[in-house]
Amino acid sequence: MTGTRGTGPRDVPADAELEALLEGETASLLGASLEPVPPPPALRARLLEQVARTPQERPAPSPAPRAPSEDPGPGRADAVVVPLGRRRWRTVVLRAAACVALLGTGAVLGHWNAMDSMSSTEHFAHLNQAQDVRRVSQAMPDGHVATLTWSEGMGMTALSLPAGMSASAPGSSLQVWLRQGGDTTSLGVYDPGSGDTFSFLALTPRPGQQVLITREPRGGSAQPTSPPLVVLQVGDGTATPSPTPPPSEPHT
Repeated sequence: MTGTRGTGPRDVPADAELEALLEGETASLLGASLEPVPPPPALRARLLEQVARTPQERPAPSPAPRAPSEDPGPGRADAVVVPLGRRRWRTVVLRAAACVALLGTGAVLGHWNAMDSMSSTEHFAHLNQAQDVRRVSQAMPDGHVATLTWSEGMGMTALSLPAGMSASAPGSSLQVWLRQGGDTTSLGVYDPGSGDTFSFLALTPRPGQQVLITREPRGGSAQPTSPPLVVLQVGDGTATPSPTPPPSEPHT
């Protein structure tokens, strides 16, 4: 018996066959998922940013050929077998993990192209038409209304503020914050697209949370430096707010 293991086709699966198998299984899972919906732009932006920042591996240099005297003989205990498909395995696993992440958002792979061709206004329209859409609104002292709109099924949340609010104080920025318990974290600077009065947030609101808007120095701050302009208290939300009628008095 020798001290090495064989590296033939029976020991290491063929890369092409393995990749085809995983891609087929992934496609089946995605096809059996819920009704496809476009994922939020914030999620796509984060994924693309992570891909861009991930350093690419350089191909490993080819090992120098062994001299005849260096070839491991039978019974050598120091012989090491390096699987030929190790690097390929990592690539395939990363691809599968990315597909699982997409599956968790309720989106199928083929809808990325459709999402790219849609404007933010179209995304906002789809959000407001979602069956599980929820809204929380709060009037400000000047009479304007701030509204938080979200759909858990679509994984999409948008904040709507009055059109002139961003331009009312040049040199400053409106910053959005999430407060939960004693922690306050930044959700970013409110930055609607040209002509829009809303901005998407990387957030799925939960009961008990608060969404705050403050005015900060241009570019935002690490922590709020001014009192909130508006506080949106997240409850269960409602799609069609209406007053609750008082209970009718029993007839005597």
